[in-house]
Amino acid sequence: MAESSAADAPEPDPGERGGLTVKERVVDKIAVRAALSVPGVVRQGSGLSRLTGRELPRTLSVVTGGAVAVGVHIAVAWQCSLAQVADSVQRAVTDQLRTFAGLPVSRVDVSIVAMVPPEQPDLPDLPAPTDAGPTQPGPTEPDPAEPDLGTPDPTASDRTEPPRPTDTAEGAPA
Repeated sequence: MAESSAADAPEPDPGERGGLTVKERVVDKIAVRAALSVPGVVRQGSGLSRLTGRELPRTLSVVTGGAVAVGVHIAVAWQCSLAQVADSVQRAVTDQLRTFAGLPVSRVDVSIVAMVPPEQPDLPDLPAPTDAGPTQPGPTEPDPAEPDLGTPDPTASDRTEPPRPTDTAEGAPA
């Protein structure tokens, strides 16, 4: 009386349908995006560093036995707590690899290899140098906090004499 249809049939176990292979390159991309999602982690490098693979963040992952181990190298913005950023990167990488790749994560090692200073304000334009050459500084006022050592006497001899024993008064205790 009741007809069964193919839509009502239970799905076979995923292990029976085939396998899933996640390449390390994919794991690296997921890990980099996860690291960049953490506040305080900044992208560093451009031009040549991109071509040579030295841009930050960068990762090295190894997938063995169905689990993944990842090393993450990051740059952190100035005045961020390094310990908090590293902990957040570990959590983000682990969560996103489990979610998107379906891989158990055996370890995530975070190395903070650069601290990026805050952006410098634009400096005012300096006047263009002249062809007159270097200028000599003008006379300055003496600093009253510094002792006056006097000026050397140009007529004084460069020879130094050995120290003479001091004269003692006759009858004074020695």
